[in-house]
Amino acid sequence: MLFLIRLFICVFILGISLYSYINQHNHLTELRIQVPLLTKKLKSLEDENTRLMFEIEKFENPLNLMDLARKPQYGYLKHPYVSDIIHLQLENKNEDR
Repeated sequence: MLFLIRLFICVFILGISLYSYINQHNHLTELRIQVPLLTKKLKSLEDENTRLMFEIEKFENPLNLMDLARKPQYGYLKHPYVSDIIHLQLENKNEDR
């Protein structure tokens, strides 16, 4: 009778250990499946970021800005005359000390 109890306890512990090993292996397999998907998503985001940086540089190009200035919907924008520019002198607070 004592032998059967010991045998049952050993089989039970072996079953729990095997279940734990298989569960960890399944979790590792899930992570291995997610790595290529996340890598693909990261590559897609990097490509989109590169494309947007190119669009920003293209928009801020002086030639593009000059073309925009020539369009009728931006006709109200004009360069200021030299007489319209006001220069303000800032006081240096360190000179008073």
